Amino acid sequence: MGTVINTGQEDAPVETEAHQDVQEAKYGFSCLCPFGQYVGGALVLWELRCIIELQPGEMLIFPDVIIHHSNEPVTGICHSIVAFTQQNMLDFFARKYQLKGLPNKKWRPLNKIAKSRQEVKHTKWVRKEKAKAQGLPLPGEKRKKKLSGEEKQARKLKAKAKAKAKAIPKVTSNE
Repeated sequence: MGTVINTGQEDAPVETEAHQDVQEAKYGFSCLCPFGQYVGGALVLWELRCIIELQPGEMLIFPDVIIHHSNEPVTGICHSIVAFTQQNMLDFFARKYQLKGLPNKKWRPLNKIAKSRQEVKHTKWVRKEKAKAQGLPLPGEKRKKKLSGEEKQARKLKAKAKAKAKAIPKVTSNE
C-alpha cells in the first residue's frame, strides 16, 4: 500500500536507529529489497536477536510493526526499496468498499511499562556498544574519588544534621 525508496550516497549512507513502524497495520508486513554496490548494512531484528545480511536484489518480508529493527553501518552506496501496509490505507479501503473482517486496529503494546522498560534496556545496550566501539569507559565503570579523612568526617556530620532536621518532634500534652 506504500513504498519508500531510500537513496544512499557515499558520504551519506542510509542507516537507521532501532525503531518500530507504529503507523503500519498490526497484521501488515514490510518487504525490504536493497540494491547498489556496498558492504555491510545488515538488518538487525532486535527481539529476535537476529542479524540478516541481505545481498543486492534479495528480499526480506517481516512484521516491522512488532519487531524493533535497524541496520548496521554501510560502506559503499546502498539503496533500498521498502514496501509496507499502512493502517490508514486499510481503514480507507474497509470504509470505501464496506469490507468486513479486515484488521482495523493499530498495534499497541499491551503493557506500556514493559515497552518503556524494553526501550530503556535497548537504549542502555546501544550506549554501551557505542562506548565499547569508541574505547570509552562503560557506564558504571567511573571510579569514585577517594575521600580524605576530613572529607569523610564532614559528610558524616552533614548526614547526621540532615537526619536530625527530618526527625519529627515529639508532642507532649500537659493536662
